[in-house]
Amino acid sequence: MRQLYVLILFLLTTQMGIAQQTTYTHDVSGNRIKRLWEPALPVTLISFTATKSNGNSEHPAALLKWRTASETNSDHFAIQRSGDGKKWQEIGSVQASGDKVSDTDYSFVDEAVMDGENVYRLKMIDRDQTFAYSSIRSLDFRSLIVFYPNPVNARLRIKGLHPTEAKTSKVQIWDAAGRLVRQSTGVPTEGIDMSMLPTGIYAVNIIQSNSPVIIRKVVKE
Repeated sequence: MRQLYVLILFLLTTQMGIAQQTTYTHDVSGNRIKRLWEPALPVTLISFTATKSNGNSEHPAALLKWRTASETNSDHFAIQRSGDGKKWQEIGSVQASGDKVSDTDYSFVDEAVMDGENVYRLKMIDRDQTFAYSSIRSLDFRSLIVFYPNPVNARLRIKGLHPTEAKTSKVQIWDAAGRLVRQSTGVPTEGIDMSMLPTGIYAVNIIQSNSPVIIRKVVKE
């Protein structure tokens, strides 16, 4: 009986020891992989900050900075941005030091921030594609896009769009009855001609490929 008890205790202790050294990582496709006897992830992140940058006065930017204490077999950092903290888009990449035991500083500038909330995180990837995420940081660029004059008589100008967005965005104008009265690609530098539209209230939508739709109510005199 004593021998059976010792055997059970040995098995339980062994299983607990294995469980304590079990880690989970992910492959390139995001599938969860169970690994045993794995060391810690290769990057020790000390800090990660996001601040507004003056940048171009017509379109502010977000300055991201982070510091690592040590890196082992580290490959690169993927910078990801989201408007809601659920759907993430990779907006840039910064090469890592690879192998280093001293503090290392990194930075990245997002020059195409979205109107509204911008949520950021780092995806820290090593050379065998093991990765981990940083905590998230948020910046609010609400009211970044300005529609003027409002009320408008002839041309409606839009200030704050990044030049690339201004060229590729789709513009839609809806009347108060919910009818699409005008649609075009690109926001002209001279403004949107509204002189032929009847007096009333309109919804002007700016649709961008990777950003939330910008909607403003505009009064046509």
